[in-house]
Amino acid sequence: EPVLPAPWQALAREQGICPVTCRRALEACAGQSVLEACRALGLPPGEVGLSVCGRAISGPVHAELLSLARLVRVWGEDNDGLRAKLWRGCGIVDRGAMPRGLPVIGLLLEGGRPPEDAVLTVDLTDGGGEETALLWRPELEPPAGARAQKPEGVPADAFAAALFAAGALRAREIRVSRLDIAKHTQYNKKIVENCF
Repeated sequence: EPVLPAPWQALAREQGICPVTCRRALEACAGQSVLEACRALGLPPGEVGLSVCGRAISGPVHAELLSLARLVRVWGEDNDGLRAKLWRGCGIVDRGAMPRGLPVIGLLLEGGRPPEDAVLTVDLTDGGGEETALLWRPELEPPAGARAQKPEGVPADAFAAALFAAGALRAREIRVSRLDIAKHTQYNKKIVENCF
């Protein structure tokens, strides 16, 4: 979601101020989000496949992917350079099926669609689509010192994104929200059946 409400965005542009969205900060925290998804699902971080879906992948996301998965599948038109780098770093499945038994976590970027075979998809877009059982959009949380300075009425993730865009916070200083999946839910049973 944009940090500025829609009516203020045009006025900000007229004054030479670009509206800030959460997308870049979410992408910069892609590694934290995948690690949190692995923790919630009870999966070892290096033993998952990532299915990256989107038009183009930013530098911060690219850097995070190399250390997070055993195999990466990349969907999207403008990602040939990323495919080549990932092939050397961790292995890549180009638009095909992941090996059977390898749990897949989707990473949804702008212009992508959630992969059908993912046990969970982490939504890093500004889309604001509804969160479903298989789609999780992490919320960003600034560090305690910054939270104390947050103006009243400003959402924490919007404040963290604005500080990140201004260079006042680095991605590693931002925390992603915790993902809790109850062990007794039908969703969790489906994940376990699909993964193992």
